[in-house]
Order: sequence, then C-alpha cells, then structure tokens
Amino acid sequence: MNIANNNVLTNKSVSGANELNKYIQGITEITQEIRQEFEDCLNQPDAIVEYDDHNENRTQFTTNIEMSAESHRTFINYKTKLFLQTGVVIVETLNLLEILRKMLVNNKQQKKTTIRNIRSTINGLKQQQLQWTTILNPEQELEAMTAVTSPSIERLEKEIEMTKQNHRTITNRILTQINSLCITTRRNILNFKRAAEETIGEIIIHADKCRAFILKCRRLEIIEFCASNWWFDTCYWAFITEHPELSDHQFTVSAEQHTHPNTISGWSNDCERIKIVVKCFNPTQLVHTTTTITICEYELDQTLAEEILTDDAIQAFEDKTTIAKEYPDTMMEAY
Repeated sequence: MNIANNNVLTNKSVSGANELNKYIQGITEITQEIRQEFEDCLNQPDAIVEYDDHNENRTQFTTNIEMSAESHRTFINYKTKLFLQTGVVIVETLNLLEILRKMLVNNKQQKKTTIRNIRSTINGLKQQQLQWTTILNPEQELEAMTAVTSPSIERLEKEIEMTKQNHRTITNRILTQINSLCITTRRNILNFKRAAEETIGEIIIHADKCRAFILKCRRLEIIEFCASNWWFDTCYWAFITEHPELSDHQFTVSAEQHTHPNTISGWSNDCERIKIVVKCFNPTQLVHTTTTITICEYELDQTLAEEILTDDAIQAFEDKTTIAKEYPDTMMEAY
C-alpha cells in the first residue's frame, strides 16, 4: 500500500469543519488499511512456522521443534503489540481532532445564533421607531422605513461586527491547532506504515531462523535414528565382548551438533559438525545416583555418513515416522 501520494496526506491545510471531517475519515481508513495489510502479511507462508506434530515417537528434537514454533508465536505476539502501540498515538490524535472539529461547529453555530438574536433585536427596535415615526408624521413613512436608525441600533450593528471578528479569531486559533495536529498525524501515519513493514520483516527473518532450526532438528533426529541402528547392529556386541562388566547397562546413541573454529587459507569461520555419542548407565541404580558414562564418540564425516545414512536406514525411519518424508534430500547436505 503506497500512502505517500494519498490525497489525504498531501493536503497541506484544513480550512473548515467539513474538510476536517473528511480528513479524519481518510486517516481512519488509511490506518485500518495498514492494519489489515499487516494482518494479511502475518498469514503469509513466509511469516508462519509450521511443523509436523504427528510423530508419535517423541525425542528431544520433538521438544526443541515445538519450543521453536512456540517461541515464534510468542515473538509475533510481542512484535504485534509493539506495532499496535505505534498506532495508539494516531487514535489519540484523531480524538483530539474530533474534539476540535466539534469546537469549530459549535463556534460557527454560536456565531449564527448570536448574530441572529442581535438582528432580531435590531429589527424590533426599527419596528418600534417606525411605528412612532408614522404616528407622529404619517407623510414620512416611506422615508422612515429606509432611514430608521438610532444609537442603540448602531451599537448593535457594531456588536455584530465584533461578534464576527471574535468568532473568526476563535476559528483561526482552532484551525492553527488542527493544522499542527494534521502535520503530526501525517508523520505518525508514515511511522505507522514503516513500523508495519519493519515488524513484518523482523517476523519473517525470525520465521526463517526457526524453520532452519527445525530443519536442523529433523535432520539430527534422522541421523540419530540411523546412527543408533548402525551402532547396535555393528558395534554393540563387539563392545560388550571387550567390556563384559557393562553388559547389564543400557546404551543410548545420540547425534549432537557442535560449533568449532575452522581455519582455511588464512581466514577463519565457525564450522558446525555432528558427533555420534554413545553413552551407557546402570538402570538398577536410583535415578538421582545414576552415572552416565560416555563410551565413544564418532565424528560424522563423509565416510561414516555414507555408512550410517543408507537407503534402508532412512526407509526404516520413514516407516516409523513421517518427518523424513518432508525432507528426503537433506541428509547428506553437510558432507
């Protein structure tokens, strides 16, 4: 919505109550259009974070995904409240303009009423003088009708002019306040529009980050599932044979992402790599005394990824959940 060339905003001044009424209606419509456009933008796909919540096998990644989506909803609510606060000043200004508009109308009405009453008094005095003139000198009736005057009538005529001047002064003072508020309102409308655009931009950026985080969680969840199957199928019995004292322990396999410095050709960046971590604990111990032991870690490089993330392993995950079906081509992206 381009409001810079809107006729309501390009008018340099307001000269009366009717024009002010149209201005208030125009600003109200612009404000409503900005809010409607803002709400429409909130419903566009780029501003929404969605995820598949039909996975019955809950993991730490499922919780992280739900928390990410919830954090985005909280972010939207917070940013929307801040945005709407910028519109409060517009409403308050419009309320002041409406009060001033009514003052203009009342001032004009009071002027008409006062002048009408004075003219009525003048006409009454003229009628009285005319009657006395015609009684005293009937031959001068026509001349008296056009020349009836007196100090009282002259004073009342001057009072009419003073009333017009006083109400004109009041009107000019009210219009000065009105036009000052209109300048402020134009600035506030532009700020309101800019706030809407900036808020939507921030929400979209936040949504992009949340979607990237959810994608990362889903990728790690699939890697963890495949790595667990791989380790129990290929490494578990060899490990138990070498460490029979841990045969009564339970084992867990997790995928963890770590950030560490990586220096290449004179420049450095942070490189995220994935580790497969195998831990064990004694299930017979009390929960608060259970000690978890890390028995081995594997850096998930290209070779290990090809060994773990096989078609059969991913298919097994797909059979167990629907998440991998949405992102079938992301497993090998980092390798």
